Amino acid sequence: TIAFDEATQISNAAVARALALDPDSAVALRAQGFSERVQGIRSGNTDHYRRAVAVLTRAVAIEPGNADGWFLLGNAQSALGRDSDALSSLRKAIAIDPLNRGALTVTGVTLANLGRIDEAERQYQTVIDLFPDYSPALLSLARLRIATGRLDAAVPPLRRARAIDDDAAAGLALAYVYLNLGMEPEADRTLDSIATSPTASAIATAAKMLVHRRQLIGHGVEQLVELGVHRVRVGLVIDRVQHRLDR
Repeated sequence: TIAFDEATQISNAAVARALALDPDSAVALRAQGFSERVQGIRSGNTDHYRRAVAVLTRAVAIEPGNADGWFLLGNAQSALGRDSDALSSLRKAIAIDPLNRGALTVTGVTLANLGRIDEAERQYQTVIDLFPDYSPALLSLARLRIATGRLDAAVPPLRRARAIDDDAAAGLALAYVYLNLGMEPEADRTLDSIATSPTASAIATAAKMLVHRRQLIGHGVEQLVELGVHRVRVGLVIDRVQHRLDR
């Protein structure tokens, strides 16, 4: 495993070489857009999303029949709050590839951002019906239910996501729900289980400290801890999915 910054440098250099050979390579432009999107997630700098939209717009103009290009473009547009544009791009991706689970899931995120909550929930459920073990859709459904005050209904998809991936983000979301439901022992057990994963132990430790200080309830804690290339935010539980819409 190499550090995020080093991996980014290697990736950017490879993309630059490819574009030097062929400035109109849709493959290279998609790779550049994806890299910008990831850097935007890590840094929180929206300039990366703007650059992603610019290069991905070029990519879909060059190769309009590529579903991944439209998905990546819609994802970047959504990150900038351009949800109507994002929805249009995502629907083009789905028209080309009806089983593009990333595009299907981000469509739900975009519908939720537009206030179309019932449609968003149906969209997530469609993805889960097609891909029962796709944890990003389960997490997205749970976050929508949390954001709309349906904490009890968020528990089943979070438990499923946690069982599938042993994911620290799902575990923290579940702990958040348990705390807000007054189920502190369950929250503690969930955080303890996160700590069994070496890559998540620091996250769990930090979260546990915050639980004991009663700071995990509500929206007050923005950042728990940064571990390697991972940044976990309590706000992630109730805000947009930015993490791993496709792997």
